[in-house]
Amino acid sequence: MSAQPAPEVLANMDTVGKVLDWVPLPEPFAEALCAALGCALGDPVRALAAIAEEDIEDTKKTMKLGDRLLNPVEKGKVVSSWRTAKLAARMEKTSSQMDKENEEATGAAKTKLALLREQVEIQRKSIT
Repeated sequence: MSAQPAPEVLANMDTVGKVLDWVPLPEPFAEALCAALGCALGDPVRALAAIAEEDIEDTKKTMKLGDRLLNPVEKGKVVSSWRTAKLAARMEKTSSQMDKENEEATGAAKTKLALLREQVEIQRKSIT
């Protein structure tokens, strides 16, 4: 399983519940997380994505499942849920989007460099 959903999966994540299903969070955990954050499973994904990082950090430190605090894996799933929601809401770019942008920028830089070299060569020939 990838650290980020595939683009076609991400495109279909329009509710908090769909994000939590992908992470995955079992239903009791998902319901408890939504209750702790003040959202519902059927809320638009932007509801989870718009939560401040500080609130996510506070929630993972203080949230309880039953009578116990979250264990490290469960805390990681809280953060993963929030980050995935930010991707689904297009509030952050996916790694594949950033890779594509980097490739495009590299290609543009190579083209510019080639043109500059051509210009230098033309100037060199005109001087001699």
